[in-house]
Amino acid sequence: MLRSILSECYDVCKLIEYSGITTTLTVFRLHSEETPVIIPNESKGRKDTIRRAAIWFLVLAGALAPVVLPAAEIHDAVEAQNAAGLAEILAANPNLASATNSAGLTPFHLAVRVGATDAATFLVKNTQSAYLSAFLDVRTPQGKAALASGDLAMAYELLTAMLKDDPRNENINFAQGLASLSTESYSLAKLAFERVLEMNPKNGRARAELGRTYLAMGNLELAAKHLQAALSEATSDEVRQKIERLLSQTSQEVSRSKTQARVYAGYVNDSNVNVGPDSDIISIYPIIWGSETLDALFLQDSSKPLDAQGAFLSLMLSHIYDGG
Repeated sequence: MLRSILSECYDVCKLIEYSGITTTLTVFRLHSEETPVIIPNESKGRKDTIRRAAIWFLVLAGALAPVVLPAAEIHDAVEAQNAAGLAEILAANPNLASATNSAGLTPFHLAVRVGATDAATFLVKNTQSAYLSAFLDVRTPQGKAALASGDLAMAYELLTAMLKDDPRNENINFAQGLASLSTESYSLAKLAFERVLEMNPKNGRARAELGRTYLAMGNLELAAKHLQAALSEATSDEVRQKIERLLSQTSQEVSRSKTQARVYAGYVNDSNVNVGPDSDIISIYPIIWGSETLDALFLQDSSKPLDAQGAFLSLMLSHIYDGG
């Protein structure tokens, strides 16, 4: 785009002389079909000022061209699913993995949106796209927009498919963990970040995200453990501040939670546990049956008073959370 603009920008500071009177005209025409904009300068003394301004414009445009053009080219390569072109562009400038187009999309985000599976796989495996694409993190404005548009759900499905093909790739596991965390699939996120740390224990970002996952799951003890470890490994003030905010949130959650335990224990000795009669014979109202009269009952041994001893132990746990 910028290259075409430069090629069509001409006749800058053109001098036209009429009858010995020098008049300075500045002519800009960005597109051949547009009418040129002509700014007359009444004073010959302004000629040099306009000329210098035009030169600076061309110098600035020339300096920006090498940066802007490849940024546009990498997005074109994504849409064309040109993995070889992506490799060539990124070999010359790896920073273009985080370049955004006019819609604010990184190459990886664009690949997800247009369904460029090969390009997305190449970017995740061979660049830091998983760490640089903010749309995977629902805490960011890009992440919120991606969640609403469905891009985040598409990224989750795409990364899950990548994981099946290459389950030991660190970048894929991290990206899938982040997408899982943003879509509230906490168990899958936990497993993904644990796999990353198994492959690379020094991945501080994965450790911090694992702590954030435990915080979302309500496991405050493990959340604090991993966040503290990530804080000790942080190399920049910005990262430290983010982790400290998460630790502060963890502390607040702990203060709002209260767990209590109660234990009851005892010993029992009962000399008549079955509530048996004191006498072996129980007198009853006479029952006459022919020539027989029944006026007493005789107890069996199983109905006589029995002694019993025993012990008991009871544990009761309660958890109270102040929802505010």
